[in-house]
Amino acid sequence: MHSKKFKRLLYKHLNNSLSDKEMSELLENLSNDRFQKPFSEVFDEVLHDNTFSGLTNPDRKAYYFRQLMNAIKEKESLTSSDDTSTETTGRRRISFPSWLAVAASLAILIVCGSLWIIQATGPGRKVEGVVAQSVVNDIGPGGNKAVLTLGDGSVIVLDSARNGLLATQSSTNVVKLEDGRLAYSSSSNKPAEVVYNTITTPRGGEYQIMLPDSSKVWLNSQSSIRFPVSFTGGERHVEITGEAYFEVVKYNKMSFSVSVNDMTIKVLGTRFNIRAYRDENVTETTLVEGSVQVARGEARAILNPGQQASLDSTGRISVVNNVDINQVLAWKNGLFLFNSADIVTIMNQISRWYNVDIDYEGDLPNESFSGIVSRNSNISKVLIILEQAGIKFTFEDDKIKVFY
Repeated sequence: MHSKKFKRLLYKHLNNSLSDKEMSELLENLSNDRFQKPFSEVFDEVLHDNTFSGLTNPDRKAYYFRQLMNAIKEKESLTSSDDTSTETTGRRRISFPSWLAVAASLAILIVCGSLWIIQATGPGRKVEGVVAQSVVNDIGPGGNKAVLTLGDGSVIVLDSARNGLLATQSSTNVVKLEDGRLAYSSSSNKPAEVVYNTITTPRGGEYQIMLPDSSKVWLNSQSSIRFPVSFTGGERHVEITGEAYFEVVKYNKMSFSVSVNDMTIKVLGTRFNIRAYRDENVTETTLVEGSVQVARGEARAILNPGQQASLDSTGRISVVNNVDINQVLAWKNGLFLFNSADIVTIMNQISRWYNVDIDYEGDLPNESFSGIVSRNSNISKVLIILEQAGIKFTFEDDKIKVFY
């Protein structure tokens, strides 16, 4: 068997679409020394492909391992009881040492934690009720939705506004581009009066803005940014709530700063993400490129790429190295990506993106979950994945009740 076919069978196995014949073929080749050596790499590659997205808690990482091992042992038992039949059909008997080697290979995967990006379907999970319920009450994913509040207090709903010139304020044009982004450009070389605009995204919304200096900002759901329609003086200053990703254009004579939750982030030219939802009690600044200084009162920290500064409710700033940038920017890239997240963190993100309310009944367990789910999915798919991960809930009238 060629490695491409071996990989294809693994894909089909994870997607629960293997025929009996294909399962036999996969199991036989698992005992082949040629495939045992690269097995971990191939399996890891398969599981990290976005085709297989879902959510599973760490206790269930071994599910696919057990599933394969049970199939191997079942085949071992059948072939052991009828060697003549095995020889007649031309099937290769999988010996005990062979499947033990496969078990060892899979065990390494589990220990290394590489089995978490899968759609867990574990044994005994009944999802029919959730499937039917979530389809009836299906909700589409969020999208480009935002409200622009101009300097004079007038409001423009950006997702329904026409493309082109929306307003002119203090010698600055506000233009909605064909791709839906909002851009600001000066219509005069004369110094302009300082006028502020605010862009706010609702639950179920996100938006991208090009600031007057051509810096780019992505707003996540339930977020806002306030900024002048033209930058003057020695500093470019904006204020945000919620979550935003910045790609700041470098101007040597004009620094860039962001205020959020009584904290200030100062930069020259860089890429960084700020997460500052008030219901999460922690403000996180993650640096992708360049350099930033995070400060609140006397507390301050300078970040290098890959570092994350967290400001807690006591005003203390702590710095973490080697942060998973893919996880931090997953929302911007159209994904929910959780790594040992608690149920409240997960449900908060679902609430914001699908514009649904969340209630909890009973004492929430001290469990963590990991996984990856497309933000382009309808809520029905996300709810099915939650149920398959062992999270119990009801969904009715745009409200999800989680219970234990």
